Amino acid sequence: MSELAGDLVSASTTFAALALVFLGGPFNSLENQDEVARKANLPVYRRRAHATFCAFVLSFISVIVAISPMQRKVRP
Repeated sequence: MSELAGDLVSASTTFAALALVFLGGPFNSLENQDEVARKANLPVYRRRAHATFCAFVLSFISVIVAISPMQRKVRP
């Protein structure tokens, strides 16, 4: 069971890092636009940022859930 938890921690941490990379994309793209285009495209970028942030939060929660049983294990 601890091997599975370790694999889950690795996968979740990798996914969280990947989500942070993709979270930077919309912000960087939005910053490169002029003021008029930025206001017009803000709802599209906001949806992408919210979806990516939710994925990051879910992966972070799964890391915590996977680590908690490993911390409760009694070591001799």
